[in-house]
Amino acid sequence: MTIANSYNPRRPLPDVDLIFNGTTGSVFPRTAAIPITEARKALIELLETWKRPTCIEWMPYDAY
Repeated sequence: MTIANSYNPRRPLPDVDLIFNGTTGSVFPRTAAIPITEARKALIELLETWKRPTCIEWMPYDAY
């Protein structure tokens, strides 16, 4: 999986739009929303390993 979105398996999904590109109106899927604490852990893992973090789930990229 070369290109991926973060994936949050928890339900219900948050009722928010995650803007991908404000010019085109593209949005990430709502399943890509992860809690700030998990995003922070993922960022720290990325900075330490320079690889896709394993502390969060991922799903293959879907064209927007």
